[in-house]
Amino acid sequence: MKSKKSMIWVFMAVLFLGVSVICLPQTANAQACKESTEKKQTLDDADKDDGEKLSAEEAKQAKIMIEGARAIALNRVSGQVVEEDLEKENGRLQYAFDIRDNNGKVWDLEIDAVTGEILKADDDEDDDDDAEKVSVGDAKEAKISMESARAIALKRITGVVIEEDLEKENGRLQYAFDIRDSSGKIWDVEIDAVTGEVLKATDEDDEDGDNKQGAVGNAKKFSHPAANKVKK
Repeated sequence: MKSKKSMIWVFMAVLFLGVSVICLPQTANAQACKESTEKKQTLDDADKDDGEKLSAEEAKQAKIMIEGARAIALNRVSGQVVEEDLEKENGRLQYAFDIRDNNGKVWDLEIDAVTGEILKADDDEDDDDDAEKVSVGDAKEAKISMESARAIALKRITGVVIEEDLEKENGRLQYAFDIRDSSGKIWDVEIDAVTGEVLKATDEDDEDGDNKQGAVGNAKKFSHPAANKVKK
């Protein structure tokens, strides 16, 4: 009788060990799956932290609706909007648009969400990194607005502005414009952001730069009225 009870206990012990061996891999897999999920969530959260957070209260500060900003962007570059977003960059609330023009080229446009001003209109394929970075503090030093500088540039070269930007070159703050004239020729025009002086007006296809001297020589002639005021 005692031997029979011992056999029963041995059988139960073996059965228990078998069940434990079967369940152990499943428990390990469940733990591994949980750790993988937590790791993925951590990476996703890290990706979200790359840009500045845009709170609901900040979004309410936008004076321009996205429809209005889109209209401004499309008036600047005709084409199809492939991506749009409200974002915060360097503390400034703005709309960002990617627009594909009729030639298939994609343009990156940024519209101030408060004033509606065009902050950026660049070809995404433009890798021109020669210009110095323009900080928010640098931008505040501009005495001439983008609109006024554009008017000066278009007075110098009649045509359509296809690209414009505020940049800093050799320590000087200036606006750079690419203007296509009626013959299809592209001109590179630079306007001093403090005085309104025409610093450069050259045909991009002209390799000898003959037009540059004439442009600089006539700079005062095409200076913005604000330039004289600043000099005084």
